[in-house]
Amino acid sequence: MAAAAEEVLQESEISNEGFRDLLRRMLARDPTSGVSLGMRLLAQPPRPDLEPATLSVLMSHAFADAWHSLWLIFASNKALAQAAMLDPSMSEQAFYAQMQRLTPGQLGLAYERLQELFPASTDPPISGFVLPRHTVARIRDSFLILLSRLGTFEACRVIERLSDSDPSSLQLKFTLVEARKLARAVTWETPSVEALALMFADRDKRLVRDAHELGEIIQETLSALQARLQGVNKPVSQYWDERTGDQRPKTEGRMADNVRDHLDLVLRQHGTIVNREVEVRNLPGSGVGERTDLLVSAASRDDRASAGGVAEVVIECKGCWNTGLFTDIETQLRDRYLIGTGYKTGIYLVGWFLCAAWNPQDPRFAAATRVLGGMSVGDLRTTLALQAQALSKEVDVSTCVLDLTLN
Repeated sequence: MAAAAEEVLQESEISNEGFRDLLRRMLARDPTSGVSLGMRLLAQPPRPDLEPATLSVLMSHAFADAWHSLWLIFASNKALAQAAMLDPSMSEQAFYAQMQRLTPGQLGLAYERLQELFPASTDPPISGFVLPRHTVARIRDSFLILLSRLGTFEACRVIERLSDSDPSSLQLKFTLVEARKLARAVTWETPSVEALALMFADRDKRLVRDAHELGEIIQETLSALQARLQGVNKPVSQYWDERTGDQRPKTEGRMADNVRDHLDLVLRQHGTIVNREVEVRNLPGSGVGERTDLLVSAASRDDRASAGGVAEVVIECKGCWNTGLFTDIETQLRDRYLIGTGYKTGIYLVGWFLCAAWNPQDPRFAAATRVLGGMSVGDLRTTLALQAQALSKEVDVSTCVLDLTLN
């Protein structure tokens, strides 16, 4: 039957409506074969005028199943994407069923693309007739509505990214407020009396429900570490190999060890996080050589008391001389340690050592000067923060630059 259907669909004499109906039936009867057939028809359409119909039917009935293949076409071919959305084959009801199976990141990407192709500012008013352009506007807005109703902080971060990309949109700002309200309501866990007593007694105590909140607490801890390192007693010297006339930064591995010890002291031994056991260790399976990757885990003491399970944050440590300083945040932290690993939150931690006390005979001094290209520590913080924001689509990436200079 599939072979017979494919033969009919590839006939140049087939009518437009007959083509759409048969391809829809193929997708309903055998989705796997139907998607394969549809992709072949997109590559070699029997007639050019059937190409938009093919993409339209595939998106309406298989957008979630064939996301990667269809998204590549939809995101790269503007004319075909617009024609497919306006084609009579576009089924709003079927498309909505596909939307409900997409991830928050995919929903955000699809909304963003439709907003580019069909901006809300160009939506036509409804005056008695519902046109394909009206249908497209409803489909576009449905992506945003679905995101806002997921009740997760991951969805909130996707909407926040969309709002940052389009700061003039009041709709996105309002949607973000509502999504955050729902996420807080859905994920709220009533703290125990003991936990409340601990937090009232010590304002430094925190509750952690997910990796995002754990990441925020780690950032607070690193900010406190920064203030301490450049404080009265200047303990920043522990990050340097100090010898008379030859002061050099310690290795990235030693820097990571010092940071790990501090996080362990504050988060675990001082019990900053209530109701969870915190562990700071090297990331399992990190590469050969210096093990500069850290994993902070916060697990519920009682699994029945927390729907959050284990919250985990990956920390990738770099010295300012590292030649991959501006690329490893993507290729190493995001692509290797976050995407596809189960970890969703990462911190890119950089040690800034560039100062007059650094012995210029150290080869890393010349490397740092070359890599940084005249940047100040403030410039580096801004640059990396912008990179992290751009990379925080499917995962949550943030940065921290520790000023470890000897003054």
